[in-house]
Amino acid sequence: MVQQTIANGGVQYVPQTAVQQIVYLDFDGELTSYNGEILTVENVEVQNSGVTAERIADIVAELNARYADKNILFVTEKPTVADYSTIFIGKTDAFSSYGDFAGLAETIDKDNQISTDKAFVMLDFSASNEAIISTISHETDHLTGTLDHGGNGLAAYADLTVIDYGTTSTGLVVSSGTSLTVSSGGVVSDTTVLDNYYQAVIIESGGSAVNTILSAGAMNIFGVADNTVNSGGKVNISSGGTANSTTVNTFMHIFAGGSANDTTVNSGSFHIYNNATACNTTVNGGDVRIYQNAIHRGSLQIASGTVVSAYGGSVIDFTLTGCQTTGDYLINDLSRISGKPTYTITVSSDQAYGNYKLAQGAE
Repeated sequence: MVQQTIANGGVQYVPQTAVQQIVYLDFDGELTSYNGEILTVENVEVQNSGVTAERIADIVAELNARYADKNILFVTEKPTVADYSTIFIGKTDAFSSYGDFAGLAETIDKDNQISTDKAFVMLDFSASNEAIISTISHETDHLTGTLDHGGNGLAAYADLTVIDYGTTSTGLVVSSGTSLTVSSGGVVSDTTVLDNYYQAVIIESGGSAVNTILSAGAMNIFGVADNTVNSGGKVNISSGGTANSTTVNTFMHIFAGGSANDTTVNSGSFHIYNNATACNTTVNGGDVRIYQNAIHRGSLQIASGTVVSAYGGSVIDFTLTGCQTTGDYLINDLSRISGKPTYTITVSSDQAYGNYKLAQGAE
């Protein structure tokens, strides 16, 4: 086999010669087991998928067309030969304590040495044909060793959809055909996002993400995201969402009820919309806008040649809480703000008496 680098940050193995691999697709439900490389689960009960015969025929035809040049054949009748892989399609709760997966394979079978391994596609008739085909394809590539997208634990074998309560996952790669949802109590760290999909990552309320590299797609934040580097995607912060210490090189928008703290904007767009809040922003470049009823608090450091647009009805607050009289200007150059925002001052109940530097260039 020849090893090639692929865009998802993992490894693609391209088979040069191989005995035909038969993949049996079971849509009817089954009591089976999961005998993975890192986990064994007995009594995996897969429900009948409820997918109609007509749809199954279309799914199989499309899969066989896609894999025609890879010497892989998909069938829906149980083979009479001894060696074949099986993919079960249907709902099961057997893996619910480990996360919520769209698909899960037993192996990442480099060189396709195991021709009898299994995978599970936890979708049913309510999913589209394309979703079922995509997930079967993802798990087939694991079983035949042609896809290794990284990730810790079961995530390395999965088409991952949800990191659930109490689950922590490190080193995930969200690549083509996958998405990631972190629900309440779930945590992901050191995630790399390469999938150009508008819902590639969703951080739900109560979920958190730390040290994310967003190279493509979108990260939609309703929970908390810390230390995100946005180098090629879009960050959207919605009601209840908070982004801390984000580096923006392409796109970050804060919507009503969302907030961003300690943001560095190098390029792209950084927009604070109605009833959204940003605090402590360093602007080295890009298109920065503070819209009506939006609030910016704390430090606003603006590089030479860069302008922050503040619309009428927006608020720029000189937040002195935690500041010292010996500190630098909260706004380094007031002339770099265009528009007519309302300027306010916020002090704490125990604010120290003295002279504070608010804005350089103020008259």
